[in-house]
Order: sequence, then structure tokens, then C-alpha cells
Amino acid sequence: MNFIDPKNEFFHTRLYRQHCVETVYGLIKDLRIINNREIKDLLLVDNSALSFSLNVHNGVPILPYYDSKTDEELRHLTYYLMGLRESKSEDIRV
Repeated sequence: MNFIDPKNEFFHTRLYRQHCVETVYGLIKDLRIINNREIKDLLLVDNSALSFSLNVHNGVPILPYYDSKTDEELRHLTYYLMGLRESKSEDIRV
């Protein structure tokens, strides 16, 4: 996220392991804990689909990113997010 949005213009909140719900299957991020935003405005990007299983329509799966000059996953994600921003959708889930 520091690479994609170094000035924190687009991302307002970051969720990490400590923000997850622990289940028998693994850690899950629950966007309902964010009470200052509507869920239609939230996007969850993770390399584990399980992590956004409580908010499937808000999830964007990504391949694991490795700090390597040959890894282009963040570039692909950046293009996707820019397209999403340009669409000016009223509901991010659409």
C-alpha cells in the first residue's frame, strides 16, 4: 500500500492480523468492524480469499507479492484500482 498510495490519498484504513476474527479455518477480516464508513465504500485486497469470506463482494484477490523487480502483481493491482476509481461507482461491490 505504501507503493500504490504513498501519500495516503486513497486508502484510509489498513487491517492486519490483529483486526481479524480467528476461526477454525484461519483468520478472517470482517469489514463490519469499521463504523465510520459504509460497507459499499470498502475494498479488501488480500492474497487469501478466506480473509474476505465474510465480505465476499468487497474482496479483491491478489497473488502474493514478493519484493522483487520481476514481480508485477502490484502493478496489476494498481491498474485495477485506478480503473475502479475512474468508474466512479456508487457501490464498490458492483
